[in-house]
Amino acid sequence: MRHFFITLIFLSVEALASSPRPFTLQDIGKYLKEDNPFYYRAIGEQFIAKAASDAAYGVTDLKLDAAYDDKRYAVTKGEYRSLFVTQNLLNGVSLTAGYRRAEGLQEYNNIKTGNDGEIQAGIRFSLFSLINDISKNKVDIEQAKLHYLKSQDRAALKLLNLKFNMAKLYYQVRFAYTRLHLEKQLLQKARKHRLFIAKKIKSGILPASTSIEIEQIVLKRRARVARAQNDFLQTRNLFVQYLGLSIQEFEHSYRIKRLTPRITALPSQHTIISEAIDSRPELKLYERNRAGIALDERYNELNAYGDVTVGFTGNYDLLYKEGYKTTLNFSLPLQRTAYKGSKEKLRLQKMLNQSEKLAWIEELRTKIANIYVAHKQIVQGIKLLKMQLQKSLELEKIEKRKLAEGVGSLIFVNQREINTLQIQDLLMQDYLQLRINELTLQYYRNAFPF
Repeated sequence: MRHFFITLIFLSVEALASSPRPFTLQDIGKYLKEDNPFYYRAIGEQFIAKAASDAAYGVTDLKLDAAYDDKRYAVTKGEYRSLFVTQNLLNGVSLTAGYRRAEGLQEYNNIKTGNDGEIQAGIRFSLFSLINDISKNKVDIEQAKLHYLKSQDRAALKLLNLKFNMAKLYYQVRFAYTRLHLEKQLLQKARKHRLFIAKKIKSGILPASTSIEIEQIVLKRRARVARAQNDFLQTRNLFVQYLGLSIQEFEHSYRIKRLTPRITALPSQHTIISEAIDSRPELKLYERNRAGIALDERYNELNAYGDVTVGFTGNYDLLYKEGYKTTLNFSLPLQRTAYKGSKEKLRLQKMLNQSEKLAWIEELRTKIANIYVAHKQIVQGIKLLKMQLQKSLELEKIEKRKLAEGVGSLIFVNQREINTLQIQDLLMQDYLQLRINELTLQYYRNAFPF
């Protein structure tokens, strides 16, 4: 006997462990991972931008250049060999070092070296770029970095939208399941009426035609259950697809709970707005745009007064010994149309970016304020619907009592029951909207619990 009870307890525990458990809002977080295509679609752009940002550093790669010319014309002959290493720095400085050897008459230059060639090392830079510590290479790299950071912010926003949509679907599934439960309750009432009416017809209290009426009511309510079942399954399937699970996998592990009728107090409106402004990815994007414009402004200032390029090359000929070459190139604009046009364009971009940022903040404040207004109205509406539901249930009982006494009508009973269901449905819609309002505030604060 003891062995029997132990086996029974073991089987019961095993059955409980393997049975589907209620799916919770926090469970969503377990399926937000890279093998989920919806999740990766939200965050994948940033990885491409990171690779592009890394590739931008290629402008500073060490480069090896080699050349060989062997000219054997009828009158002239010449041979040229060179091997140089070049390094470009972010401040506009270019460093070179290498070896070259020239013999005979050169075709494209006037280089002449000893028989053993010469070793060279040189530096070339833009004076204004060096003074201002900025160059095209540096701008390109910094813009690639900003693009990567902006892609991270966009990924964060896409992920936030994905979480919000999944959380909304989660509560919509629970609402659809609750509506299905209410429709099944309504059908169960009709089936009870059918049994009751069959007895009353037998006893002669109700006419035989009442049987046709109740059968029609049962059929209509079965159709309502079928529609509610269809709505539930479609909403559930839409939700499950975002988890990256099959329907069979979901049903094996989880079940859906009915929507809980509860009212939760909202945090302070001022707190919500403050947290939203501190955490929203959109505001970070506006700051990235501002930084990119500032970088372009710095680089554009180089065009204000042209360019001065300085170069110095030192060489050591293995036969003729050392020498050097200095270069100084000036490029001074007589007109500054491009500079002035770019400066005005960047000024207007900065103004537009700031205006869009401020407008977005004001829109956010209004949206949050409207949620609090709606929350208050919904709570008041729930109180009124509860009072209506109580009255409707009382009237439903009265009509059922009349029908039992043979002085009532099945039509009136049906109307009362449908009216009760409609009030219950409106009540659950309000509770659903309360959940969505809470989710919306979490969305604005970037504070989902998963």
